[in-house]
Amino acid sequence: MIRAAFVIPCYQHSGTLDSVLTNLASYGLATIVVNDGSDAASSATMRAVCSRHEGVQLIEHAENRGKGVAVETGLRAALAQGYTHGIQIDADGQHDARKVRELVDCAEKFPNDLISGRPRYDASVPKARLYGRYLTHVWVWIETLSLQIKDSMCGFRVYPLRATISIFDRHRIGQRMDFDVEIMVRLYWAGINVRHVWVPVIYPEDGISHFDAFRDNVRISKMHTRLFFGMLLRFPKLLYRSLRSSASDPSWHQIEEIGTSGGIKFLLLSYRLLGRRLLGLVLFPVAWYYSTFVKSAKTSSLHYRSLLRQYAGEGAADFTTFEHVYSFARTAVDKFSVWLGDIKYSDLHEGDVAELLEVAHKNQGAFFISSHFGNIEVCRALGRFSGTGVKFNALVYYQNAQRFNQLLARANPDTNLNLIPVTSVGPDTAMLLQQKIDAREWIFVMGDRQSVQGHQRVAEVSLLGRSAWISEGPFVLAYLLNVPVYAIHCYREGAKFRIRVRSLEPTVARERSQRAEYLKQLSQLYARELETVVLADPRQWYNFFNFWKKAEGKTL
Repeated sequence: MIRAAFVIPCYQHSGTLDSVLTNLASYGLATIVVNDGSDAASSATMRAVCSRHEGVQLIEHAENRGKGVAVETGLRAALAQGYTHGIQIDADGQHDARKVRELVDCAEKFPNDLISGRPRYDASVPKARLYGRYLTHVWVWIETLSLQIKDSMCGFRVYPLRATISIFDRHRIGQRMDFDVEIMVRLYWAGINVRHVWVPVIYPEDGISHFDAFRDNVRISKMHTRLFFGMLLRFPKLLYRSLRSSASDPSWHQIEEIGTSGGIKFLLLSYRLLGRRLLGLVLFPVAWYYSTFVKSAKTSSLHYRSLLRQYAGEGAADFTTFEHVYSFARTAVDKFSVWLGDIKYSDLHEGDVAELLEVAHKNQGAFFISSHFGNIEVCRALGRFSGTGVKFNALVYYQNAQRFNQLLARANPDTNLNLIPVTSVGPDTAMLLQQKIDAREWIFVMGDRQSVQGHQRVAEVSLLGRSAWISEGPFVLAYLLNVPVYAIHCYREGAKFRIRVRSLEPTVARERSQRAEYLKQLSQLYARELETVVLADPRQWYNFFNFWKKAEGKTL
């Protein structure tokens, strides 16, 4: 349970303070009003107003020191009095006090995060102020390498006090209109997540504005310059944070395979601005950071290379964790090339393309099992080259497929990729996919996954000379759909891409009485094909899961 107090910076707003305090009274929370050097008349009114309201403390600055200093004074006082969170709200009546409950509820749920209002303006907002905010938003997205901060200028917030005071102790934050932006960015840099609640904001006709068009714009420009260079110093860490999943549970099926839409939008923009080669260079420090400081990546890569050495000799694992991770980063750039239509027919080996087109010319549905080896998106782009109009459907284990489908369509209206979210494999999934097959579409699914539902749903196969356990789901679907099944992989070979397609045909009939044996053979055929491509270029397998270990009744 959090303990929160209101913090209200006030300069010459004595006329509206009484109504603000009245609207906040129903919450029963302590309130700290900071008089930031108002004139004698306003100060006298403030003292009278505060004395009429129970639980209101007034702190006064002898002279005007700026909004930022006033907020800092109030937050420090709140922490000193034993509060865990400070609720910043303006004294001019701009903010709707009815939204306090939503902000506090969010802070209760995420006590370590900064909770901020996200303004929803009415017609009273000055257009110049509105457009200026969007310019600041762009700068903040650059300074954080993230789109997590939706609005950085709203002064209606719930601060986690210890983290915020720690920032005050270590940095000199902007003291006036630059304060709200800078403290939010620096909290984000410190690892504090930012969450938003929609709040209505009005600009009263007789409202007092303390914004100095010249001086405050100069301050804000200087602030963004400082923050930009601060971002450069933190670049690898910030970009890694924007790319990684926000999920706290490391179980693979709870991780978004392609990241948040905000992160994807940011990288798409970076790709368009920098191009394929420059973005690849930009990701170099990210790969270094990930391979140096992320323990799970280092451990998984080392274990994988150890298996390779034992199975295929020392030369098979002649690469470092950094080379492994950077190869993955380059593949991520290639994905954008595919999505935006920049991969050309000349980037593919013609003989390999012919094998895939042979499947397309059969004019029937097909089921492809791939893996996190190389760049399968290149295969999905072939519909553009072949003229067959084949529709590609990719099964993914997360819940944001519709949103990402829309993002892909905006990035490239000619995309022929549709993402289908699944959380488990069952009859409903099979029925949906059967409709796709009947429409002569292709289904893609990753086979190198661990089980979503525990060891009861895994297939045991031989992989790199040892028993391994992978999800049975893709093979069950292939059995149920009664459609030609192929293993497909696409990977870089020099400056071009190779595509390998192999039919997976168990020797037993696809009959109910032979179901178990059929699934066993199909999964092993796939594992054999995966092993073949992995040994062709081991550093292009980007699956960091340990398939070779089972403990306590489930896969690890």
